Amino acid sequence: MISKPNIFNFATSELSQDAILVWLLIWAESTYKETDNALHQIGQSLLQALLNTKKIKLSTIDSMVIKQQFYKIDIFIELHLKGKKIGIIIEDKVATSSHSNQLEVYLNRIKKLNYDTIVPIYLKTGFQSDFTHEIENGYHPFTLLDLLKVLDCNERSSITNNIFIDYYLYLNNLHVQYQKDKAEYEDYKDTLISKWGWWSWVGFFNDNKERFSAGTGVVPNPRENLLAFYFGGENLEVIYNSNKYKFEPYIDILFSNGNYKISYRLGVKNHPDEDKTIRDYIIDLFAPTLNSYNIDYTKPRFKKGKETIRLLEVKHSSSVKYHNDLIMFLDNIQKALKLFVSKNKVSL
Repeated sequence: MISKPNIFNFATSELSQDAILVWLLIWAESTYKETDNALHQIGQSLLQALLNTKKIKLSTIDSMVIKQQFYKIDIFIELHLKGKKIGIIIEDKVATSSHSNQLEVYLNRIKKLNYDTIVPIYLKTGFQSDFTHEIENGYHPFTLLDLLKVLDCNERSSITNNIFIDYYLYLNNLHVQYQKDKAEYEDYKDTLISKWGWWSWVGFFNDNKERFSAGTGVVPNPRENLLAFYFGGENLEVIYNSNKYKFEPYIDILFSNGNYKISYRLGVKNHPDEDKTIRDYIIDLFAPTLNSYNIDYTKPRFKKGKETIRLLEVKHSSSVKYHNDLIMFLDNIQKALKLFVSKNKVSL
């Protein structure tokens, strides 16, 4: 049997998901019980699942207003139950994660509106390994598994509505990818680095950020986002042509499109006009230390940067096959940087 095209395979944006979630929630109103009781029950179940995060029992709905992009919030629900005014914030993410202080801003805006209870929800249908940021900002994670649990109920079998059926099938296909991403994240230690994907690197970075006092993040890129891990920051001062220069060398790993690069970089915010000549001078100073640590490297094409520039690319070592090998390798290149900085303090 040939499966029919599913609209949600094409309507994959967060705005599309906002629309279907609003559509499902509207069915919770008693007005629609006679129209389609099964969809009404699912709408009620979804609303109850959201309220459960604040241990609120769904009773008869006195009134409900659902708004999209209210104060830039993806979905906002004003719900009146037994004389209580409840505000439900839903920040809806598909593949991306929350950024900057947007969650805090949304919650603070709603706090000014005098609701009896606020229910902040962070709804994520793609795999996400860590919800610390969202929880610290007062939001309850609501995952793909939570959503499927609501939709995969006794009433589902009697629903003939094509919108619901297509969305349910789409989420089940999404669940297959979710499980793959989760397995990739959890199993990276037993996988060759050459086989690592995005979530393998996320797993490695998360497990080792404390060891290296590292920062991690996603760097937006027109072609494909970059996954970054940066650590080992030092303060370096060099004298060149009788002038003193201050730089902040550090190490980073960038992963994208199936490839990773390890580099030494220079923070140049004190000298944004720094040119290739002094970059090459620093490389010449660094070279003996790198050689003593048996670190192979290449000198990349010079490219100016306002904040940082790439100093050197560290060549991959054939001995680095699994995660423990990589940890030892990173330890080694960090030791080389520390020694280089300490040796060059004499030129201050």
